Amino acid sequence: MTPPVLLAALGSIVGLLRKGEQRLATFLAVWVAVILLPLAVFGRFLFSRYDVTTVIPLLAAIGLFFDRLVHRKTADALIAIALVV
Repeated sequence: MTPPVLLAALGSIVGLLRKGEQRLATFLAVWVAVILLPLAVFGRFLFSRYDVTTVIPLLAAIGLFFDRLVHRKTADALIAIALVV
């Protein structure tokens, strides 16, 4: 995972907390911790390819934050632009 994606995910979790979405942010943070902590403990035996599964909740955090941040029409336009590029 690249540093910009990680920073965007962490910023999104903080943004969800500030918008009053404590349960959602906590769920996503626990999801990442449950996947990432065993990899930190058993890093000698597990390889980085097992770390790929932690990207899913981080990307979900980014998507859910932007869904609550941006108006619906703007979000549709951003999705259309992202699909074209």
